[in-house]
Amino acid sequence: MMFETSREFILAVSFVSALLAFSGLEVSSARADEPAAPPTLKWKMTWNDEFNGPQPGDDPSCFETTPQCLYRENTAPLDCPESSWNGLRDLNKCNWAVYHLFNSLGNRDGAPINAFNAHQLIVRDGELVLKSQSVGSDHSDCGRTVEVIHDDPRNPVTKYRTMDCPFISGGLESRAWGQIPDELKGYGKPKILVTGKKGAQGILPGFRQKYGRFEIRAKLSTGPGSWPAYQLQPQDKDGPADLQNTIISLMDARATNSCEISSGLEFALEGTGKEARKRFIYAATSRDYPEHGKKSFYEEFHVYALEWEPLELRFYVDQHLIGVIHDGAKGRISLLKRNTLQVPSQAFYLTLTSAVGSFFDIPGRGKPQPDHFTPQTHHIDYVRVYQACEADEAGCQQFEHESER
Repeated sequence: MMFETSREFILAVSFVSALLAFSGLEVSSARADEPAAPPTLKWKMTWNDEFNGPQPGDDPSCFETTPQCLYRENTAPLDCPESSWNGLRDLNKCNWAVYHLFNSLGNRDGAPINAFNAHQLIVRDGELVLKSQSVGSDHSDCGRTVEVIHDDPRNPVTKYRTMDCPFISGGLESRAWGQIPDELKGYGKPKILVTGKKGAQGILPGFRQKYGRFEIRAKLSTGPGSWPAYQLQPQDKDGPADLQNTIISLMDARATNSCEISSGLEFALEGTGKEARKRFIYAATSRDYPEHGKKSFYEEFHVYALEWEPLELRFYVDQHLIGVIHDGAKGRISLLKRNTLQVPSQAFYLTLTSAVGSFFDIPGRGKPQPDHFTPQTHHIDYVRVYQACEADEAGCQQFEHESER
């Protein structure tokens, strides 16, 4: 299997990584006998989305404009289907682009089953709700590669993946998009807006940040095949090859065990296609967090947080430290053990998704069945991002951590 796009590679790596993380083999985490010292950093908010619709001080045009959807990988967003606009009325369109495309997930035999669909996302009652549902087993033209031939010799062929899949779900990203004018970049084909790109004309401002505290309060979805996830991915796709496919997994959860989540770092080292799939290191933690016991993450809201510094990644649930990744450390599970982990040092954007994958089945309830599937809902209360600040700065705050309780 060759990966035609960077997102396909990332999702494939996420799938393999999730299997490793949830196999019961802990990769890299804070050791119980050597707890990490709680950081003393203070944080100041730089960006947030409370999903409350337009508020005093907001730019009204960010809510009035037409929502933008991604129909193909790494191709600039276009207007979402008009039938989805009502549910996206209170979405801040300056912050987010909605996924409406094939989702590169499959079951263990490689058969794809899931597509992102703009109708599976709604902002209501102060929440972003990502839904997953079945549209029936007769929707089976899922993930087939289609080539569209163009007259323009500079762009003769466009490839995309069909999305008539048995399961549809919701997702969105905060990546910034822009248009490079003809005189600066070829014939003006839309390109990802990268930090510092001269002459880029904005299509969607989005949000990206290097380092800081990223937190999301949410109640996760559950049911056969459920896979809610929050990730950070690099805005600058023109960077080094080994960083283009890097993701920070702020939170990955699976239906198989509702009392565990996973967080970590994933990246390709070099190569493309099958070779790249073999060349990654995954570091994560997967365990019940302290004081939580066996209570499901899907029963109530929790705060999932990442604190990202130049030499360290720290992952929290409700201020409980669940794992630490240090720059230069070696993962306990690695397909290339001679390599060390590298904490990213460029601006990343956010992705918030729900997915359905048949590799995540529930004991006693089995795998997701298109003709016998209960719709799933994933509720996100807010997303807040901070940067480190000096103690005497206005707005600085320190977050309580488990060892300080």
